[in-house]
Parts: sequence; C-alpha cells; structure tokens
Amino acid sequence: MENILYFKKRSQHPLSLSFKGGKIYMAIEYNKDLFEPSVFHSLLKYKIAMEYVETLHLAIGIVKELKLNQKLWSKL
Repeated sequence: MENILYFKKRSQHPLSLSFKGGKIYMAIEYNKDLFEPSVFHSLLKYKIAMEYVETLHLAIGIVKELKLNQKLWSKL
C-alpha cells in the first residue's frame, strides 16, 4: 500500500485502484487515446515519438514501482 500511495503522489495523472479476487486493477486517467496513433501526424517526428516512449515508461514504471513482476508472497 505504501508503494501505491508513493506512486500516486509522484504520478502526474489521476489514479484509480480496485482489488478483486487477489488481483489489482488500475486505471490511469490520460487525456488522449493511447491505443490509436494519430493519422494526421507522422510518428517520425521526435516529439510525437517521445510521447509514446513516455507512455511506455509510465507502464513499465508501474510494474517496477509496485513490484508486480515479483512473487511477494510465494512459499519459501
């Protein structure tokens, strides 16, 4: 929980969480469509390409910050 609160404070986007059935569901408010690139702009432009890179870094940062890639409660 401390990692979630720390991540929420550092994030520039509103964050919503839900816990159900031993899983965590996370929604991050982002004011643009992340799954459809604009057909009106070339992705070869540095600024536009870097926006996509920053979005990927956000997703990877969530996994690393919250240690979602580790088994925290595995049997020893």
